[in-house]
Amino acid sequence: MSLDKAIKHGKEKRKPYRGAKAIDCTCRNHGSCSYCLNNRLHSTKRQYGKLEDQEDEYIDMVIGAGDPTDVEMDMADELMERFGFDPNDRYDMVRSGLWWNPAIEEELKQEGQ
Repeated sequence: MSLDKAIKHGKEKRKPYRGAKAIDCTCRNHGSCSYCLNNRLHSTKRQYGKLEDQEDEYIDMVIGAGDPTDVEMDMADELMERFGFDPNDRYDMVRSGLWWNPAIEEELKQEGQ
């Protein structure tokens, strides 16, 4: 039976949308409005937060230094100091070719002239 025929004979059982669902189609089930989306994903976001905390605890337990990128940066700084470069002196690194920055390179060219 078609929808028009069902409405005509009073056999249509679907109820019209009420409240916000009648106004905005993104506010229905599986909608993309921010309110519905946050309500739907609340438990998932809490689980991700707990996972991140567990990862941080594991890294602290195994490595004992916090964030692994911090450890990598410390190692890079130690290597640069071992080879005689100051890790905080960007001009020195540009001169040596370890780090390329066009703005600093232009400043060095202007100083040399």
